[in-house]
Amino acid sequence: MDMRAMAQDQEEMHSARIELLAHIEKFMELPVSLLGFVWLALLIIEMVRGTTPFLNAVSIIIWGLFLVDFVLRFIIAPDKREYMKKNWLVALSLAVPALRFVQALRVMRVFSVIQGGSIITMMGSINRSMQSLNTTLKRRGFVYVAIITIAVILVGAAGMYAFEKRQPHGFGSYADAVWWTSMLLLTIGSEYWPHTPAGKALSLLISIYGFSVLGYITATLASFFVGSDARRLEGPVASTEDIASLHQAIKDLSQKVDELKKANT
Repeated sequence: MDMRAMAQDQEEMHSARIELLAHIEKFMELPVSLLGFVWLALLIIEMVRGTTPFLNAVSIIIWGLFLVDFVLRFIIAPDKREYMKKNWLVALSLAVPALRFVQALRVMRVFSVIQGGSIITMMGSINRSMQSLNTTLKRRGFVYVAIITIAVILVGAAGMYAFEKRQPHGFGSYADAVWWTSMLLLTIGSEYWPHTPAGKALSLLISIYGFSVLGYITATLASFFVGSDARRLEGPVASTEDIASLHQAIKDLSQKVDELKKANT
């Protein structure tokens, strides 16, 4: 009986933890999404124009809130290993700024965009911003993909500009980097190719994302236009309702003809 009671208590505690975690995630959906987009904006500003003490303080505060949220969910999560598997990129994106703020490891400058930012931070920031948005827009997959694609273009362009602006024939402005990143994502490309190792790595990631998502966007747009054409009344494609209505009209007309024949006879 004691073993059964203990097993039952553990099961109830496990269920309670899962329920509590679900409530926290639902409650934090909107705040985390908004803070995530602010953090992305600050990251873009830092990579393109550099930071200021005020913006740096805001970034640290947001990072601290993300860290508290992550640690709280980790503590509540009943399966810590499973939680880390799903959120390892978020953990890395939070770890890199921590090393930057305390300046404990100068080797992290290898991954830096400007004074300690990194490709990992960029990827983790996008992932962190989109997790809650994905839950909110789970029934609108195309909208979610469109938003994350715009985020990838803007953040990726900021990274490419920071990496390549000092290289020969590098980007002269952030707008040029946005255009180049958009062309790369559409698999069109351009005459310029990155020279720095970090720029090459980032362009590879952007290309992989573009290759993965371009087919989905193309198929969705094609389905939308085909569906719109089929719904048009003047279109060549007849709907089921149109066919049923025509069939009924023919039937009514046939009955009237039969009635007229009977009346004449």
